[in-house]
Formats: sequence, C-alpha cells, structure tokens
Amino acid sequence: MYLASKYLKESGEKLGKLLGIGLGTISITKEKGRILCKERGLEKQILQ
Repeated sequence: MYLASKYLKESGEKLGKLLGIGLGTISITKEKGRILCKERGLEKQILQ
C-alpha cells in the first residue's frame, strides 16, 4: 500500500476498491509498510 500510493500515486480509495478492503485497512497497512521500508531499507531493494 505504501509503495503503491507513493510511487504510483494511487489513492487509498482506489486501492481499497481494487482489493476489496476498507479505507481503515488501507491506512493501517500503508503505515506499517512505511515503517518496515524505513526500518529495513526495503524500499531501495524493492524498486531495483
């Protein structure tokens, strides 16, 4: 969620509709993804 919203500029609403999940879930997973990417340096690895 974090990377899709950051790099693909997708809205939480659109992601939720595509995946069949609510905005609350989008928000929680987006924040968890941001934290994991920061703590583990995953963003650079994923985007290579």
